[in-house]
Amino acid sequence: MDRTKRIKNVPPPVDLLKGDFAYHELVKPLTVPHKGRTFVRPFLGADRMHHPCYCEATNNLGDIYKNGHYVEQNEQHAIHLYIAAMNVCMSDNYHGDAIADIDLRLGTAFLHSNVLEHNPENALFHLNRALTLFYQRRKTDPFVAGLIRSTKDLIAEATAELDEEVI
Repeated sequence: MDRTKRIKNVPPPVDLLKGDFAYHELVKPLTVPHKGRTFVRPFLGADRMHHPCYCEATNNLGDIYKNGHYVEQNEQHAIHLYIAAMNVCMSDNYHGDAIADIDLRLGTAFLHSNVLEHNPENALFHLNRALTLFYQRRKTDPFVAGLIRSTKDLIAEATAELDEEVI
């Protein structure tokens, strides 16, 4: 039997922290109180920051804060986590699917968030990159069609805003 299942509040081994597993298993063991509020950290220690799953786990934690799962809903902290995840993904030799998901979230935030300054140029940059990456994973991800549709709708919205300024 795996020891992480028998002992409470022990995070699973790092090599198991992938995808949806990271979303569910990283939350409760690594909840950290700070100045009267509870925040969630993706890993214990900076030495694990360059682990390939850090990018995905940080992105998933952004989703947790954006949606208010297990923690108080905090869009500002979610966007900070998305930006941190993107920085780690782009600085490392990361080849996973999280970059497209993070680009979609950042593009949406530049269009509709109250936290970031409204910026359709940045939104269009992130959304176009997300669309390209979604097309690359179309053969392996059965749910990517919905993401492609929503990304195209957001691209059309950003393009329409920019066209109004030009024309």
